[in-house]
Amino acid sequence: IDSRAKDTLRGDFMETNTLRKLLETVVSGNYPALCVIGRSGIGKTYQTLTELERMKAKYFYIAGHVTPLSLFKLLYQNNSPDNVLLLDDCEEALYNPLSLQMLKACLDTSQREVHWHSSYLKEDENIKNNFVFEGKVILILNKLVMEKNHNVKALLSRCITYEINPTRQELEQCLRNMTKTPLEKEVAEFIINNGSEIDYRDFRKAAAIAKQHKDWQPIILELLKIDPEQIYV
Repeated sequence: IDSRAKDTLRGDFMETNTLRKLLETVVSGNYPALCVIGRSGIGKTYQTLTELERMKAKYFYIAGHVTPLSLFKLLYQNNSPDNVLLLDDCEEALYNPLSLQMLKACLDTSQREVHWHSSYLKEDENIKNNFVFEGKVILILNKLVMEKNHNVKALLSRCITYEINPTRQELEQCLRNMTKTPLEKEVAEFIINNGSEIDYRDFRKAAAIAKQHKDWQPIILELLKIDPEQIYV
């Protein structure tokens, strides 16, 4: 993560720095779990990783598909009061009853004991089939799935749940702060002036295209589905 971006992001993304304060609460051990929710492309992961790096937190990051057995192993391997397990794009875990039960158990308010009783856990892996979890968990979700499910509700009740919904102005400022070169600054302003919404993934794609092609504006217009008659340069 670019150190300059790390510094400038701190006061721009949310005027009260709520996310930073909530992360500090979890990393310090004062609370075991945080769930961050917000639409894709607004910088949830970027901001979270930036703050964890700033705090010099000991964390393990994983994104995407995680089987229940893999989740059990990850919890075991990160079972330390100093460790944070960061699960990104982990909506699938909320759909899986086994994964959901494990997350509920490891974040319980009383004894946080996790169990796995199955032949799939090999003896030579040196992993116990039950343990008391002492680490912390951060979940990053694009949307809250199955929110009416009583088990999902029970899990969220064990987490500090924070929904990121930044204003257009905050997103624009954060995008400007992510730029490192004059070309990236030009691309960012082009997207800000012409895009219907700010998406950091679109910016990364556009910056890569602009680096390769001098006539990048028409390509970006096509990718973002912008009417050429509405273009503002």
